[in-house]
Amino acid sequence: MALLSTIGVFFILAALAGHLRLTGRMTEDEFAAAAASALDDGLMITSRDGSPLYVSQPFQAFLGRTRAGVPRSLEEVLAHDPKAVQALFRLARNAERGRGHDETFEFARAVTAPETVLHSRWYRLSVKPWTAGGGAAAGMGRLAVWQLSDITAERIREAKQAAAVQTSLAHYDTMPVGLLVVSDAGAIEHINSTLSDWLGMSPASRGRFLRLADLLSADSAELLRSLARRRTGTPQTIDLDLIGQQGEAVPGRLLVIEREASDGPGGSGFVAAVLKRSIETAGFGNLKTTSQRLTRLFDGAPFGIALVGA
Repeated sequence: MALLSTIGVFFILAALAGHLRLTGRMTEDEFAAAAASALDDGLMITSRDGSPLYVSQPFQAFLGRTRAGVPRSLEEVLAHDPKAVQALFRLARNAERGRGHDETFEFARAVTAPETVLHSRWYRLSVKPWTAGGGAAAGMGRLAVWQLSDITAERIREAKQAAAVQTSLAHYDTMPVGLLVVSDAGAIEHINSTLSDWLGMSPASRGRFLRLADLLSADSAELLRSLARRRTGTPQTIDLDLIGQQGEAVPGRLLVIEREASDGPGGSGFVAAVLKRSIETAGFGNLKTTSQRLTRLFDGAPFGIALVGA
């Protein structure tokens, strides 16, 4: 959908600039106006001082009109929402400097049906410079093209997917083995309660952005990432000291499994099952049995595991 919208905007700008030649009675300007109004995304073209030169029907519908029938400006529409105002300020500043920029924000507006309520939706608003070489926009200097997209459905879909993954991960949260899901860049995407408890992490510290280097020394983190990239046909094991919240060493044995390159936002990366070396044989038996059990346990897990060489 985004690609189709981009292609549509390209043809509209081409018509306005006089690069698109049409046969029949419809002029380039009439074609551009009709095409822009047919797009789901709103399109607005402004002069260098911000005055609107063209506003498509979807954009007009978003802006609305005053009681006197005068079209409202973006500033007026977004004025009551501080975050939306900040986003518009950044967009306008980039437009003044001739730079492209886009912002995503949630915006609530009053809807009366049958009583007045706040109806919240997500929008992506972008702006980019444009200079027409011909057509109706010729000689106007540098203009700005604004594009407005309603991405509410996309956000709802992402939220549902994230909730489903978290629900699945909850199954692994209380098992008597530590679990670490790490992206290829070294960002920690998930750490289960068992491992966070061993490391003395508070709920607040667990919720903040963490990197592998926060839990291991720099050398150990690099060694672990190198181990995860090997292709030996079996899960890899390594003994390392993790770093607790008070700086203490927490001896652990890690079973490292490579992830599929296409799984998750972190790319390939790896998953590591962590056993405390002091309790390695307490409930899971020897290392071979542990590897087999954990491999079966992780089969079909939501964080995308692929056994190396499988």
